[in-house]
Amino acid sequence: MNGITPQGPTPGHPAATAAQSSPQQHELNEAAQRFESLLLSQVLSSALPEDSSLMGTGPGAHIYRGWLETYLAEHLAEAGGLGLQDTIIREFGGSSE
Repeated sequence: MNGITPQGPTPGHPAATAAQSSPQQHELNEAAQRFESLLLSQVLSSALPEDSSLMGTGPGAHIYRGWLETYLAEHLAEAGGLGLQDTIIREFGGSSE
């Protein structure tokens, strides 16, 4: 052998956690993340100025603004968001690890 041992994901890594979790835990994690994403989308909607030309000024600008809010909210939630996911998961009896 070459002395290199294959290593899987470390404990606590999302891939390791996903492999150890039950289908119910996975669904709970997904639901908590979607909820936080929805909440963040509403916060971003209020925070971004309505009259901004960020997405242009054409007739479809509001559509692109909505897409931006959704994209940002989803990625913020994936990155930990406001920290509500763990609380939601614990309240519904899941493991937040």
